[in-house]
Amino acid sequence: PIEMIDSCAEKLSIVMEKLKLSVIICTYNRANLLPEALDSVLSQKTDFNFEIIVGDDASTDGTRNLLNEYQRKHPDKIVLSLMETNSGIGANWATALMKAQGKYVAFLDDDDYWTDDHRMQIMVDFLENHPEYDALYTNAVWLDEKRGKEHLISYPSPEEFNIYKVLNGIQSNISLNILTVKRDVINDCINLEDYVKYKFLVQDWNTHILLLKKARFAYMDMPTSVFRVTDGSLSRLKTYEQ
Repeated sequence: PIEMIDSCAEKLSIVMEKLKLSVIICTYNRANLLPEALDSVLSQKTDFNFEIIVGDDASTDGTRNLLNEYQRKHPDKIVLSLMETNSGIGANWATALMKAQGKYVAFLDDDDYWTDDHRMQIMVDFLENHPEYDALYTNAVWLDEKRGKEHLISYPSPEEFNIYKVLNGIQSNISLNILTVKRDVINDCINLEDYVKYKFLVQDWNTHILLLKKARFAYMDMPTSVFRVTDGSLSRLKTYEQ
């Protein structure tokens, strides 16, 4: 009946309106570390709905089974983006991001985790109350568990970031793990199809540079993420060719 269709459409519209945040997690063969990343997002305390879009780049270590189990337990939260063949982090990330429905987008690497259960609420509240900003980033903790080393990473203020310095490697980029950004701004600044078409080898460095062209950044001086250093991470590459 027409009345039932209208009712369903209205309910779907209400759900979509309340979906404030999409969290993008991309993974490949990290079945041992991925649960800590997922649990740190699922444990977030918010007064709004959020989704977790997990992009798996054709893992072969049981990650798919793990993700299916998480989706079974959290069907209202977990959305899977499953690559048929291994396409690289850039393509996997962009494909997952294309599925996002939230007003804001946040990111987390599969070997890292968030430390504050109110992180998402704090960041979304800030952006909601300060519409003059497009994105908000925080500090992080660098953790090398194998060597027992840990230290705080304090990022420069938005005024100190310079697109040319980042482009030339003089200044480090903002890791996406500490960033929450308006989805409309990402769509305006970034051609995600390029990430897929050209199979970008990285996604955070170039994304930060592209966002610096237009986005208005705000900074919060507090650590909200842990960057775990592992032998397979991009921060631990051993050769120049890598």
